Amino acid sequence: MIKKIISFIIAITTTISSYGLLNAEALDVKSTTIQQTEKAAIFDLTKNEKQEIIIKDTNGKDITIGIEPIYNTAKAHVTTGHTSWKIYINLVAINYSYMIDVFVSHTNRSSQITNVYSPKYLVVLGSVTQENLKIINKYEDSYNPASAEYNISYKSIGDFIAVKTGLRAEIKNQILKVKFW
Repeated sequence: MIKKIISFIIAITTTISSYGLLNAEALDVKSTTIQQTEKAAIFDLTKNEKQEIIIKDTNGKDITIGIEPIYNTAKAHVTTGHTSWKIYINLVAINYSYMIDVFVSHTNRSSQITNVYSPKYLVVLGSVTQENLKIINKYEDSYNPASAEYNISYKSIGDFIAVKTGLRAEIKNQILKVKFW
């Protein structure tokens, strides 16, 4: 019986490792929670078009980060007024996204996040244990960006590994910085 349990644990660990969930450098011996360092991508909100970047994770797997206009006017460039954006990330083990509504003032061109909604996720070989979508800072000012954040905690099959990840949108001067960890 013990051999079967050990074999099962090894099989699950091997499977999860092949999907890029295990990062030996980030794994603390006392904890099975993976803490990833923050990374970011920069996008221009004045372009009314889908924008994406692809980077490699520590295992050489592709990570896609992007924004896509939703319900926007057909104008090629949007400099003021209301726009809506889908913010997304596609990792090896999890894909997730959310929507934000942004208002850019006609007078001073500062941004305001008016709404965050429609959080979505897809987890491979695991399940989400907690999620939270919220506006952090509604208004851009001279010191701070307007910002919203989507946090997700998930566990692998068998609860062997717990992961906390997140996607933050920061808007300042009509530039959207998407941070993820």
